[in-house]
Amino acid sequence: MKALEILNFSGCSRLKKFPNIQGNMENLLELYSASTAVEELPSSIGHLTGIVLLDLKWCKNLKSLPTKMMENMDKLKELLLDGTQIEVLPSSIERLKGFILLNLRKYQNLEPREPATSSTAPCRWNCYNTTT
Repeated sequence: MKALEILNFSGCSRLKKFPNIQGNMENLLELYSASTAVEELPSSIGHLTGIVLLDLKWCKNLKSLPTKMMENMDKLKELLLDGTQIEVLPSSIERLKGFILLNLRKYQNLEPREPATSSTAPCRWNCYNTTT
């Protein structure tokens, strides 16, 4: 699976446990896991060193992200967390230099905050609580 560039689990409503990732997968560019029943991500998600897009929207059971998840995800540009139960973003998100978009539409528990002013890239954070 070293050459795999796109992986799509979206709509797999019975997927509750995200599989562990063995070794670095620098060629995987896009991971779609929207509308699954995933409750947590393994810390091995950080092995996706080439990931550009991570789509976790509408994973209604997802409450947290691994603390050190983004330490090696230098190429991550888009993180889609719309409709999740995420309460805290990993602090490692602040070090992403090419990060462009963080979507948090229909968030329930996360307090919106602006990215650190030391960020070198323009980042658009979309935080809309439209559940009321």
